[in-house]
Amino acid sequence: MPDMFVLEAVYDNSDIMTDYFHPDAPIGEWFVHPLKGKVVNEALLRRVLGALPEWLQHYSWIYQKGEKYSMSDHPYGQLRVATDLRYPCSAGGTSPVLLILGVTWQDNFKMNYSMTDPIPESFDAMKAFVDKKIKEREEQAQKFKEARERARQEQQGAKEVVPGVLYTLDSRIEIINTNGGER
Repeated sequence: MPDMFVLEAVYDNSDIMTDYFHPDAPIGEWFVHPLKGKVVNEALLRRVLGALPEWLQHYSWIYQKGEKYSMSDHPYGQLRVATDLRYPCSAGGTSPVLLILGVTWQDNFKMNYSMTDPIPESFDAMKAFVDKKIKEREEQAQKFKEARERARQEQQGAKEVVPGVLYTLDSRIEIINTNGGER
């Protein structure tokens, strides 16, 4: 059973062109309050809203019933709200940043987040957090791009012959026995 309330910042990274469905891709997550008991309902979630910074309490949060299937990210109820912030999607374009007040397990939370990270105290602080995450993502993408390019260049420059029979098909069929020459 979940044992804590969390605030999540997510975006929709789904791509209909590839049938990839990821409507709640994470940007960040913060500890809000411990969960006592087993029942998570709208009334309890709305009471926990009082533990959030005041700027978050002024949004019109919408309750969404839990999704009870095996791979659900949110099997228990949650409160959701869209912000004016945007986050770039993998397939291009941007998606609104959504905030979700929900529940999770402390062990899962601690794998990726810290219990002591404070919830952004203002909209501007949340914007700065999202901008920082976008910059980190762009830097990571650039590192991956550079690594792929280095690997491609190394592959093109590789002259090492692996012993064995190599079959190549092009305008002519050629069978090369690297152990003893052409056959």
